[in-house]
Amino acid sequence: MKTLPYLLFLLPMLLLSMIRVSGQTGFAGKVVDKTTGEPLAGAAVFINNSTYAQVCDVEGHFDLSSFPSPPFELTIAVVGYKTATLQVTASTARPLEIALEARPVDLREATVLSAEKDGWRKYGKQFTDDFIGYSPFAAQCTILNKDVLQFRYHAQDNTLTVWADQPLRIRNGATGYQITYWLEDYVKYYTSRRLFFRGYTQFADLNSRKKRKMKSWTQNRGTAYHGSLNHFMRSLYQGCTASEGFAIRRMKRIAGSDYGKYVPVWTDTIPFADSSRLRTLIAHIGNDTAGRPWEEAAFRTLMLWKDTGTLPTRFIAPALEQVEDAPQQYLFARDAADSGRMIVKYYDLNRLSPQDSLMTARLSGIRVESKMGTPAPAFRSRSTFDMVNPAIISADSFIRDRSASSVRFSFAEYLFVTYTPELEERAYLDRRPGGSKLSPGAQASIISLASEKGITVYPDGNFAPAYDLMAEDYWAYEKLDKLLPLDYRP
Repeated sequence: MKTLPYLLFLLPMLLLSMIRVSGQTGFAGKVVDKTTGEPLAGAAVFINNSTYAQVCDVEGHFDLSSFPSPPFELTIAVVGYKTATLQVTASTARPLEIALEARPVDLREATVLSAEKDGWRKYGKQFTDDFIGYSPFAAQCTILNKDVLQFRYHAQDNTLTVWADQPLRIRNGATGYQITYWLEDYVKYYTSRRLFFRGYTQFADLNSRKKRKMKSWTQNRGTAYHGSLNHFMRSLYQGCTASEGFAIRRMKRIAGSDYGKYVPVWTDTIPFADSSRLRTLIAHIGNDTAGRPWEEAAFRTLMLWKDTGTLPTRFIAPALEQVEDAPQQYLFARDAADSGRMIVKYYDLNRLSPQDSLMTARLSGIRVESKMGTPAPAFRSRSTFDMVNPAIISADSFIRDRSASSVRFSFAEYLFVTYTPELEERAYLDRRPGGSKLSPGAQASIISLASEKGITVYPDGNFAPAYDLMAEDYWAYEKLDKLLPLDYRP
């Protein structure tokens, strides 16, 4: 039985300032317990979602001489303590003094979140699919310490919560990385079909003496990067989304009850000189007016509009003019390609879905353009529809500020982004409505913003606030299996 994909996916990375790839920091420091002052041996000190990492020695000391030059955000994590972050700049005092606060044990919370004894057996497969993914790359990923994961299903709100008392260790045999992941939160909402998780990620290169294996990792990293959200963000910063293969369109999500307001039953292009077809149109409109004899007047009106453009853009049949939200409406527009033709679209506001339509166009998943050139409806569920405007827009239309260090963008509703150089993977299509009947198309993703303040993008493609951007469809499919460190360069 096919299941609908989860619509929203929160990317598993937190804020990270821009990383420079040259120079040395000369920074050193010490990590201690905030209360006792005792050194914390084995604490991990790293730049989140990168390969830059250090482990504190028995005295809690660390050395960042191999790290890039500031600015960057340093993450400090150790079991039993709250994970901390520190903004490091060239003017930050040296050596670094970092005191971590012990993570308190809340007995009430522990009671509510008491783990299920057979949690991995019940939920391990879906957690792996949600967290790592279900692509061919995901099949080569292994959680090496899955025993640290704990699961709890909440029947009252129909959610699944997952947590771990130690960082997860994941071996990605597809991209050649050993990943350490500090899981902060994971909640799956079954009713609304939404998934949220967050954490801190540290990468380390795997080693192999086999040249073929090393070559495979290099190729797979390139595959994972191209078309990814990080690739898109870097191209936004660089101002080259189009040349990098991304096509951006605006999208509106509408209620099923409003379907008939947006999708015409039929669309026709009629030459002004073709009086026969014009009279046929007038007769069709006349049928919506219970046979009122107004056809000749309407014909003269159309001819007048040909020369003066005085006809209303949206036209309601005369018998329905006094009816609020009249169900039968006609939209007229001049053909931009030929001034001697007009485009007519007929709407029936009573229609709630494609199944109610007289239009026989086949709708299968999200497709950007219909045969009639109208915004293509994407059937998502019985309650909502996605309307994608076929016009490709420039990234400059939603970028608000641009500087040498960052780019800030914001937009209303949704953006529909396709990466045209690569097709969707079969594993992705198989879990969508229609399954094996779907043919691969360009990789299509949807993004939306939780705040009007927008998103700030840094040169390495990282962005903030990380949890104000929601990704759906293909970018939600690409998870930890395709995640690369921010210092990766194709």
